[in-house]
Amino acid sequence: MPADFQVTTERYGPLTVITVTGELDALTGAHLLSITQTVLTDPGARLLLDLTSLTFLDSSGLKVIISVHQILGWDGERIALCGLIPRVARLFQLLDLDSRMRIHSSRATALASIPPGE
Repeated sequence: MPADFQVTTERYGPLTVITVTGELDALTGAHLLSITQTVLTDPGARLLLDLTSLTFLDSSGLKVIISVHQILGWDGERIALCGLIPRVARLFQLLDLDSRMRIHSSRATALASIPPGE
């Protein structure tokens, strides 16, 4: 695993924030998927993927993000993304994923969008 790749998790009630730092690719995607699998075992789980510190994303990393979305549902009620750097945001636009996924500009914006009491 590359030294600059890191995944951290934080809990805010039913919401788990997973922050990805470094490159999300064929080498690191399995690690992120294993961490998200732990979160996904809870039927009430809600997930925020914070990609603010993501420096690179290839197709296998994107596949992990899409897989997690498929598991939690495309309605965007249980999963959101935040902090996409411009080149990653552009990839999401080109693939029309930005219209299918709930994407926030920052973690603060994403956390503020959670209704009170949740």
